[in-house]
Amino acid sequence: MIKRSDGKIGIREYTSLILITVGLKLADTTPSLLMDKGKNAGWILPLLSFVLMAVSFLILLSVLRRHEGKGLMELIRQLVGTYGGFVLGMLLVLFTLGSTVLNTRSYSDILNTMVYQKTPLSALYVMLMLAAFYVSNRGFEAIGRTAWIVIPYIEVFLFLLVGFVWRDIDWLHLGPIAGPGWIDLIKESTMHTSVYGEMVLLTALLPLVRSFEDFRKASYWGFSFCALKIAAMTAIYVAVFDYPAAKNMAYPFQQLTRTAAIGQIITHIESVFLAFWLIASVIHFAVYIYLLAFLVARTLRMEEFEPLLLPLTGLILLLGLLPENISKVNQYRELFLQGSTVLYLLLPFVLWSLDRWRRRGPQ
Repeated sequence: MIKRSDGKIGIREYTSLILITVGLKLADTTPSLLMDKGKNAGWILPLLSFVLMAVSFLILLSVLRRHEGKGLMELIRQLVGTYGGFVLGMLLVLFTLGSTVLNTRSYSDILNTMVYQKTPLSALYVMLMLAAFYVSNRGFEAIGRTAWIVIPYIEVFLFLLVGFVWRDIDWLHLGPIAGPGWIDLIKESTMHTSVYGEMVLLTALLPLVRSFEDFRKASYWGFSFCALKIAAMTAIYVAVFDYPAAKNMAYPFQQLTRTAAIGQIITHIESVFLAFWLIASVIHFAVYIYLLAFLVARTLRMEEFEPLLLPLTGLILLLGLLPENISKVNQYRELFLQGSTVLYLLLPFVLWSLDRWRRRGPQ
């Protein structure tokens, strides 16, 4: 007997979704940002940032556990109230929109600079957004299942990439371990904690996961593995290219794939890795478009959010074409990361305090 789908995803699909949504940051401009701030010790920053964000995430999970069946947006409205919930909801929407705009533009620039130099940037951008919209329009369950299907291949090819460049790795390039010093590392990791902002944002989709335990376990494994991957790949970029050469590369992952070779005969195998990077990118942004539509609908108290997918995709595309070049994109992204860090770090503590105050109020 065929079991009827409930539109929700389980632990496997949600873990895969996290691995693509957050883990793909090792292949964009995030490592360059980390190396710019942490120098040769930039690989330590994602670990420190993860620890800080994990504290806030655990606080938020403890509150969500007491409000069964509710996601982040429902929890905010219940604890903060209608007007306060609207303000916080709009802040989350704006930061998610800004992040999606800058990231989609950044990925389009990567394609334009490293692969399709003769193709207009706008054409590449349109194709990327159309593909992401198509996947997001299939629904959350379809996104999760697609992620579950492709993630094993992505992880295997990432492992193979490391093996193919292993001969070029010089771990002495990582010294001194603390880089600019532990004080600077702690400061920069705190200011860029929003690299893991999805740990807070994705709790909005908790009602779309089959159980709280599935959500909790998938989050623990998924986010922890992502932090380790981002740190490891950033360390490999430094070990292969040395510092400051690695920092000056706009797209170190793509440069690493060009370095990869199988023995002395088979070279130029970057097209294989490009294919899987493109597939992961489409799923990555499909999640962001879906999440953005979900946040907008919950903030405005709309019953249906699927009709918002197409107009929001168009809005992202139009806004993404505004920055003049990748330098401007990186500047704006730096501002968004620092600004959203405050919200993502403090929001769980605010909700926890309000929940505790309300529970103790009658006493």
